[in-house]
Amino acid sequence: MIASHGAPGARPGSVAGPLLLLAGVLAAIGGYLQVKGAPTEVAAAAIEDGYRPPIYNFKRSGSLKRYQYRIVGQLAGADPLGFDNHGAGWLCAPLLSGRAEAATEARVFYAASETTFHRARAERRFAGELHSASAAFLKKPSYEATACGVPDDSYVLIDDGTLRGYVIAGRALLIGGAAIACLAAIAFVIERRRAARTPHPNPLPASRGEGT
Repeated sequence: MIASHGAPGARPGSVAGPLLLLAGVLAAIGGYLQVKGAPTEVAAAAIEDGYRPPIYNFKRSGSLKRYQYRIVGQLAGADPLGFDNHGAGWLCAPLLSGRAEAATEARVFYAASETTFHRARAERRFAGELHSASAAFLKKPSYEATACGVPDDSYVLIDDGTLRGYVIAGRALLIGGAAIACLAAIAFVIERRRAARTPHPNPLPASRGEGT
């Protein structure tokens, strides 16, 4: 019995398709993380003027989720309040609109670890979970709100680095997806050229003497 070794000119399976699929998955996850890391933007001036942004989002399942915000403003003073947060050094300072009257009417405070605090001040980007002592769940203010000494009618924006982590991870996945998509395109071109150079077997001639 003669063993079969495959048809002449057979080629291995394409790698461009799986690479393109992987690139699409990475791009989808990266885009989702980018959106997840982009909170709702609110101006500190609006809160100083009396606007009260919602801080809780009650799901149909009964779960409770806090709203994520980016407060547009500037940190006041050169000496923020320092406190210990589970063994890590954190800083807290008023987050103001910059208007003259805002210096005595601080309604938002920003709290973050020392590294995150200084980075946010340099980038002028303040984002995180918004907490309120007066509207605290079960009337229990967060530890950060208590440590900052936030008045009952004010908010504290707590930045634990989660949103920045989403943005960084999402950007890395998007870049990785783009790189893999380029590899898929290169692999596709190589496969097409290889297929064009591969000789195709000639069809067998039809028998003229059949049936005679």
